[in-house]
Amino acid sequence: MKKGNLYEAIFIVNRGIDDAVSALERLKRDRDARDARDAGLSPTFLDQKLIEFEIHRASLNSYFANHLDSAEKADASELHKRYQQYRRKDLGEVQVYQDVEPMEQRRWMEGKA
Repeated sequence: MKKGNLYEAIFIVNRGIDDAVSALERLKRDRDARDARDAGLSPTFLDQKLIEFEIHRASLNSYFANHLDSAEKADASELHKRYQQYRRKDLGEVQVYQDVEPMEQRRWMEGKA
């Protein structure tokens, strides 16, 4: 799974929890609360479930953050190594050109190809 897809999945999980929390809060509001009570739904029970959803969200996000932190640090280290290799190669090519340039100028001044 690519990183973008992974982060999007985590976003969707959090959005789903937001939707569930929003729906429970809606059941507690004035007009809906009367309908909820008529259906036998207790506001205390709904409060308890709201807290449980938030506890689960915090637990999931902690889990995701801890595991992703390790993966991101490993990726950063690998990318840093690649970057250093690229820089060495790039600087090596620049140095070669700088070494050859005086010879090319001398040959040009002498009229040689």
